[in-house]
Amino acid sequence: MKKIRLWMVISLLLFLTACNFAPNITTNVTTQTTNESDVVWLNISTKEQLMAMDLTKNYQLVNDIDLGIEEWIPLGNQSVPFSGMFNGKGYTISNLRITLSHGGFVGLFGVVVGKVYDLKITNVFIDVVHQGILYVGGLAGYVSNDVVDVFVSGNIVAQNHHSNTFAGLLAGFVTAKISSSMSATQFIPNILENIQVEGTLSVNGKNFIYAGGLVGKLYNTKLKNIDVDARLFIAHEQYRAYIGGVVGHNYSGILQGFESVITDPDIEQIGLRANVEIHVLSQGTRISVGGLMGYNNYGVISQSAVNASFTLSAQEIVSGGIIGEDWQGTLQSLVVKVVYIIDPLSLHESKTLSLGGVSGYSNETTTYQFVYFTSSGSSLQNNMGSLLEDVSLLTNAMFYSSDLNWDEPIYILPSIELFD
Repeated sequence: MKKIRLWMVISLLLFLTACNFAPNITTNVTTQTTNESDVVWLNISTKEQLMAMDLTKNYQLVNDIDLGIEEWIPLGNQSVPFSGMFNGKGYTISNLRITLSHGGFVGLFGVVVGKVYDLKITNVFIDVVHQGILYVGGLAGYVSNDVVDVFVSGNIVAQNHHSNTFAGLLAGFVTAKISSSMSATQFIPNILENIQVEGTLSVNGKNFIYAGGLVGKLYNTKLKNIDVDARLFIAHEQYRAYIGGVVGHNYSGILQGFESVITDPDIEQIGLRANVEIHVLSQGTRISVGGLMGYNNYGVISQSAVNASFTLSAQEIVSGGIIGEDWQGTLQSLVVKVVYIIDPLSLHESKTLSLGGVSGYSNETTTYQFVYFTSSGSSLQNNMGSLLEDVSLLTNAMFYSSDLNWDEPIYILPSIELFD
C-alpha cells in the first residue's frame, strides 16, 4: 500500500468528525520510554514555586499545596505549552480557583504536551465565560500526552455563547501526539490510566458542545481503569451536542487503513466505571448522549460498567446507556443500569427519538459481545445487548467474570460499588 503521511489523514478526520477545531499545537514525538532515574527533578513546595515553573523542565511536589482563593493563571498556553514532566508524588493541590477564561485554555494547566502523573487536585472551582473556542478541565484545558494516577474533584461551570466548547472534569480535549512528518508506523496513542474524577460539570453553550465527566473530546487515546462519579448539566443552543458520562466524543480510528503496516489498529478503552446523572436541555438540531460516551468511532470498549440517569429535552435525541451514537466500534464485556426521563414535547415532529439500553444508534459494523443492560423510564427503540432480567446480578462478583468475561480480580470490586 502506498505510504500516506499522517497529517493528511488527520486533516480529513478532523473535518469529518463534527468540526472539532483542534488548536494548532506543535508537539514533539518520541518512541522511547523515559528512564525516571535519569530525569533531573526540580522540587516544588510552595504556591509561588508552582506559579514560577519553567514550562520546559521536570518538577515534583514535595508536599501538599493550597492555592488559596486567588485567581489561578493556568500553566502553559497554545504558544508555550507545558512540555516537561510533572510528578505529584501523591501530594494534593487544593483550592484551584479560576474565574477568567485565560485565552480559552482553562485548568491547573492551560495546555500540556508533557506528562502528568501521581497527582491529586481537590476543591476545584472554575466558573468562566468565553467568546471563542473553549477548552476547560480541572487538570488542563488541552492535553497531548499521558496522564497517569490522577484524582480531580470539584465543580466546573463554562459559558460560551459564541463558539464550540470542550469540557470535562479532567480535561476538555485529549489527543495523541501528532507531527506533520510522522508516518503511520511512528504513531503511538497516548494513555489516560488510573484516573478518578468526581464533581459537577455545567456547560451553557452555542454551536458544538463536547462534554464528558472525564474528557469532552478524546482523540486516539487509550483509557484504562477510569472512575467517574459526576453530574452533568448541559444547556445547548444550536447544532449538535455530544455528552458522555466519561467522554463526550471519542475517535479512535487513526490507524484504520494502515493494516499492512500495523497489525492491531484498534485503540482500547478498558475498565471504565461511571456513576452519572446527565441533564440536557437543547435547542440545537441533535444531542448524542451515553453513559460512557456520547459518540464513539472505532476502538474497543471493554470490561466497563455504568449506572446512569438521563433527563433529556431536545429536538432530536440519540441516547444509549453505554454509547449514544456508535460507528465501527467494538463493545464487549459491558453492563449498564440506566434510567430515562424524556421530554416528549421537545421533540421536533420530523425528527426521531432513539433510545437504547446499550446504544441509541449503531451502524452495521459495530460489534457486540457479552453486553447486558437493564433500563427504566421511557421505552427503548434500540436494544442491541442482552436484557438483564435479574438485576441482583449487578452486585454478584461471579457475574462479572463468568457472564461478562472480565479479567479477575482487576476490575470487579470497584465496578460493584456503582450499584450499592
